[in-house]
Amino acid sequence: MQCDEAVEAVASLATDEQASDVVQARHVAACLRCQAEVARDRRLVRELRELRAHHLSPDATLLSSVLGAVDHEAALILRLRTRRRVAIGSAAATASGIAIAIAARKVRTVAS
Repeated sequence: MQCDEAVEAVASLATDEQASDVVQARHVAACLRCQAEVARDRRLVRELRELRAHHLSPDATLLSSVLGAVDHEAALILRLRTRRRVAIGSAAATASGIAIAIAARKVRTVAS
């Protein structure tokens, strides 16, 4: 049996359950690599259980800091959008003025 075939047994043994496949359990009992994997997984499960009991309370100023940063970014985006609209409006007005000037010149040449 190969180590990658004993994955289910490694997972079961890491959570202190009985391995469902006897052949896989025998492989893990004889394979140092799989035993090391069980040890790593057990350590990870133990650390995750410890984290479950550990409670962190956020700093009292965290919410106001986050909201302030969001407001600042929203104001910056609004300014950029306004500048973009002004630039687009100016370009459109310039293009319209040029089009009117060309049209007026054509009307004068046709009338002459």
